[in-house]
Amino acid sequence: MKHILIRPKGKSLAEEKRVNDEIKNLRRRIAGGESFESMAMKYSEDPGSASRGGDLGWVALGELDPYFANEVYRMNQPGQLSGVIKSSFGYHIVKYLGRRPITYDAVEDKIMNMLFQQKLAEQFVKWVAQRRKESDVRIYLEGYVNG
Repeated sequence: MKHILIRPKGKSLAEEKRVNDEIKNLRRRIAGGESFESMAMKYSEDPGSASRGGDLGWVALGELDPYFANEVYRMNQPGQLSGVIKSSFGYHIVKYLGRRPITYDAVEDKIMNMLFQQKLAEQFVKWVAQRRKESDVRIYLEGYVNG
């Protein structure tokens, strides 16, 4: 996946409009035949990918801003150009390169960590409930309901 990022310089509506207009103009130029890669190198404000023509490499959707990931997930044709996508980082245009399957080995650690965290949370809830049962603390507040 390749992208061009333009970041608003402030939080005003005028600045949001300016950046939105700027990225729409870049998209029109690319759709008109200009090189996505050269536009990314010249205009993108993503320091990690701009020098590589906007190339982010292969990334898992779970590693991206949720709204951004949702928009990219909908893309399905290699070379497809997205509309303007707003994320927590700014405004993007994406050039979709394709999908590739992820092996279990590549995500095994993430899956195991997620399962561990879920079980830890369940055990913590049980532990707190048990400690409350065993506690000798009494609350004498008018209207208090023990829940």
